[in-house]
Amino acid sequence: MRGHVFRTRCDIEVLAHLLEEDPAAGVLANLNGQFACALYDLRTERLLLARDHFGIAPLFCTTAVGDTFLFGSEIKAILEHPAVGREVDLLGLDQIPTFPGLVSPRTMFRNILSLEPGHLLEVNAGSIRKREYWDLVYPNAAEPQPKRLRLRRA
Repeated sequence: MRGHVFRTRCDIEVLAHLLEEDPAAGVLANLNGQFACALYDLRTERLLLARDHFGIAPLFCTTAVGDTFLFGSEIKAILEHPAVGREVDLLGLDQIPTFPGLVSPRTMFRNILSLEPGHLLEVNAGSIRKREYWDLVYPNAAEPQPKRLRLRRA
């Protein structure tokens, strides 16, 4: 990364510099490892939230507080806000005994969502845009070859 001056030894600083070079966040698809991050660009006034390819690191958010956008790596951080309700999402609650974990974007709270793996959120004044930046590509399964039976005369 030529021309960049690093001030810390923190991984997120590397990501911040990468996003300076690629503001469209295409660089995220090339990252390897677990992460959940939030980066605010002072120049564009854009908040970018992203979650790793497989969703190992959690990232939760809500817009249920008027025009305030809240996010955190744990739901309990969002629940600290006095205006965030604790209404249970019955479908999310049903997923707990049904699946090994909750299926994103659902959580067990009605107005709190989990950012899906391989997705990012771009939050600007008055708008929130979610998009997928990475997806697991499954190769097409080869067509099964019919078995040819040979009949022998006995």
